[in-house]
Amino acid sequence: MPGLCGLREDFPMLAGGLIYMDNAASTLKPASVIEVMSRFAGSTYANVHRGVYKEAVRATREYEEAHRAVERFLCARPGEIVFTGHGTTGGLHLAALLALANGLIGEGDEIIASMDAHNSNLLTWRSLARLSRARLRLVPVDGEGVPRWDLLESMISSRTRIVAVGHVSNVTGYESPVREIARIAHEAGAMVIVDGAQSVPHLKVCPRELGADMLAFSPHKMLGPTGIGVLWIRQDLARSLEPPLGGGGTVEDVSLEGGAVTPVWAEPPLRFEAGTPPHHRGRRSGRRHRVPREGRNEPGRGARAEAGRENPQPSPGYPGP
Repeated sequence: MPGLCGLREDFPMLAGGLIYMDNAASTLKPASVIEVMSRFAGSTYANVHRGVYKEAVRATREYEEAHRAVERFLCARPGEIVFTGHGTTGGLHLAALLALANGLIGEGDEIIASMDAHNSNLLTWRSLARLSRARLRLVPVDGEGVPRWDLLESMISSRTRIVAVGHVSNVTGYESPVREIARIAHEAGAMVIVDGAQSVPHLKVCPRELGADMLAFSPHKMLGPTGIGVLWIRQDLARSLEPPLGGGGTVEDVSLEGGAVTPVWAEPPLRFEAGTPPHHRGRRSGRRHRVPREGRNEPGRGARAEAGRENPQPSPGYPGP
């Protein structure tokens, strides 16, 4: 494959001849990533968004540059990239908490997920359904383990608030027809939250073009560090949401007038990154290690369903793209 020759030399763990085939679980770290994290921890460490001394200013600048790099990678707009903890799991947890904290789901409402979803996806929505007294409904799979998204129109209802989609299966490799799913969901007034753990490392993913409202993925599955996740939130949606978790860095000001605590939330993504973030993992390497574009696949179609329109149109009452 053009541009991939000599890649083994960039990975210290492969120096002894190791053949590594567990990339769906987690990728090895190239020397460039290891070097940047080691240098920061050993010689330039400082917290972000909290100091005005040289090291703190530099740490903040590089942490913010990391957000911009991910924005470019996902064709995202300013403020749409939120860094979380715990990989895709952390991103999906934040998505669920945002829905709960902002009254986007309640008793008697419905969440639709699929039976082939892995636990980070499936159990998140089970927990949200329990906390909100909503109902979790599962799209069945066929004899080959492929989700029957062709049944979605018959399952969705006016009470459906969230459709949770695994973009690419980590077992079968099946690619769900997210555009068509988003069209159906938006027409019913539901949000579409995408698990991109297996798609973002391998496909050219633009969440907005897919019709997603939120999308989560894990840097550790694409040559990045562990312990950090990314949640993309559509810009206008992000600006309309209050964070479920407050803390340092999430506010511009807090008023205590009249004995009430009234925050003025910071602009996204800061309002969603409470406390000291995993900034030592989020810093952008000066020598970013990327697989050439010719090494990544074009988005394809679902194996059992046709892709939908390029720009799904939501119903008038839905706060769509």
